[in-house]
Amino acid sequence: MGISLAFSEDKTRKRFEKKARSNAERIEALQAIQKAGIRTYALICPVMPYLTGVEALIKMAAVCAGEIWIYALEMHAGDDRNWQKLASVLDRDYPGLRESYEEIAFSREHAYWADTRAKLEEIKQKHRLNIITKL
Repeated sequence: MGISLAFSEDKTRKRFEKKARSNAERIEALQAIQKAGIRTYALICPVMPYLTGVEALIKMAAVCAGEIWIYALEMHAGDDRNWQKLASVLDRDYPGLRESYEEIAFSREHAYWADTRAKLEEIKQKHRLNIITKL
């Protein structure tokens, strides 16, 4: 049984997940499930460059998740409805990030993803966590 997490900062989370439970509530629920002897996982998804706070979310989830799955923000076309919605939020709430997102979200080969993969591998090894990534 698992939970999803997308943003470490509550203010950012509320911008994108208006009706979702707080991270603390999600973690508390997962802890109760784990305590009952049920296998648990956390899904950190989508990793949104400069907004998600992956390391903080890993720290949060590690206390109660047997596995931590991490998936990148993935866009396929500039005319995609999801991209258009994201672009409008970026323009409104995060001026200056849209150009970076256009480069990062449409390319798995971007340096941002390579750096993030390396950082996550280091965290995985250092803390001996079961982290599975799709970045």
